[in-house]
Amino acid sequence: MPDGGVGTTPDTGDGVLAEGEVILEEISNIIVTFNEAMDNTTTGDEVSNPLNYLLLSEGNTAGFQTTSCQVAKSTGVDMGDIQVPISTVSYTGTAPYQATLNLAAPIENGNYRLYACGTATLRDLAGNALLGGADYLLNFSVQMATTPSNLPSTGFRHGQMGR
Repeated sequence: MPDGGVGTTPDTGDGVLAEGEVILEEISNIIVTFNEAMDNTTTGDEVSNPLNYLLLSEGNTAGFQTTSCQVAKSTGVDMGDIQVPISTVSYTGTAPYQATLNLAAPIENGNYRLYACGTATLRDLAGNALLGGADYLLNFSVQMATTPSNLPSTGFRHGQMGR
């Protein structure tokens, strides 16, 4: 179970990404710390499999519409949410038991929800499902100031055509 906490790279300051926390800089990694060793050998259930995590950005609909990893795996992410790609996951295998989610690109301003999938996949070494078969979820926001240092060479954020 990820009760060891969730952190980010770069660090948010206290080493823990708390429920509802607002991050003031872009992050490129999310670090999930489990309280025990996790299965990293069973095909599909590996703690290092990016498909066993779900990172969503709030879309045009207020609030998150995707209700669980199991629903997302069977019918897809709800059209009201945007799935943020997780390119790879590395796992330490020794204490502290950390899975580092390497994001395909740093995430931009917005509201996010992270799922560690216990409804269908993540298990400890004894085969017990994460949180007794429930998903771990964490809501957080990114609110970076728009400064020349974090803008692309065009001077506009991705997807922005003008002021």
